[in-house]
Amino acid sequence: MDETTLIRETQQGSLVAYEQLMEIYMHRIRALLSTRAPVTELIDKIAQDTFIFAYDHIQEFKLGTAFFAWLSAIAKNLLRSEIKTFVREQSRRKKYEVHIQAIQACHDVDDSEDFIGHLQECVKYLPETQTKLIQLKYYQKQSTNEMAVTLEKSLSWVRTNLFRVRGGLKNCIDSKRKAEL
Repeated sequence: MDETTLIRETQQGSLVAYEQLMEIYMHRIRALLSTRAPVTELIDKIAQDTFIFAYDHIQEFKLGTAFFAWLSAIAKNLLRSEIKTFVREQSRRKKYEVHIQAIQACHDVDDSEDFIGHLQECVKYLPETQTKLIQLKYYQKQSTNEMAVTLEKSLSWVRTNLFRVRGGLKNCIDSKRKAEL
């Protein structure tokens, strides 16, 4: 059976015809992905997702146009989306690691009373919005989602500003500790 007939039958609901289309194009889609995927684990996942998406949207495919080009565009878009998700996840992990390091640094301080005194003094110099962030996070124990609602700000604004406040407090404490030496 030719490609056009298989596509037409698939559009009419034939899974057998779609399986034949998959057999024809699976190798080519996997080859395409193997040249672009940053890790080999993504090749099979994205190939499978490509054919699932294509089947779900087969009614949108126009007979007479290049089926492989359509599949390729789907695969490339899915891969691009997966890479963006991966990059965001890496960024979050990095921020989390910095946060954990700051917490560990707080626990490693020899004289915790001095540390707490420095922290309280540094908090006094924060602008009102930053002080509010500290109060909501550490005194009222709100999550960042709750903080965003309370402050009527976006979640990314809350996360970004909390990150900056923590960094500023760490720098302030470090400078006070150095001044004592």
